[in-house]
Formats: sequence, structure tokens, C-alpha cells
Amino acid sequence: MVAVCIAGIYPESTNDFATINQVSVLPEYRRKGLANAMVRRVIGNAHGKSPVINLDVMDGNPSKKLYSELGFVAGCGYSDYVVES
Repeated sequence: MVAVCIAGIYPESTNDFATINQVSVLPEYRRKGLANAMVRRVIGNAHGKSPVINLDVMDGNPSKKLYSELGFVAGCGYSDYVVES
């Protein structure tokens, strides 16, 4: 496996909420269109079923450019909480 995209539509939620939980591509396979193809597939599958697709991306992640090109827009921000032991 060289790439993975974990996504889903939650029909029991308000407005059939869809989300992309993870998009990962091994470094040596990046910049070959794999992430683009996977996210486009999710968008295509969700089209007509969910009015919104949520995608969380950390600040500074270079993939934000790709997501912007695919039509994603910035929503509200949130803080990353960490518990230190």
C-alpha cells in the first residue's frame, strides 16, 4: 500500500455530514496525483448525498494547497489539545 484515504458519510448526523479523516501518501509516491485522485473520488461519491465535506488539516501542512485547488475553504479553527504524562 502506498496511499490511503479514510472518509465517510454519516447519514445519522444532521445534513448527512461527510468527512475525510485521513489522506496519506508514502513520501516516495507523493506529487504523482494520488492524493488528488483519492480526494476527487470522495467528492464524487459524496456529491448529491452530503452538502458538506469536512476535512481537517493542520496549519503548515503543504497539502492545504491541493485541498484549496479542489474547492475546500477554510472553516473555523480550533486548538490542538495535548495531554502530557
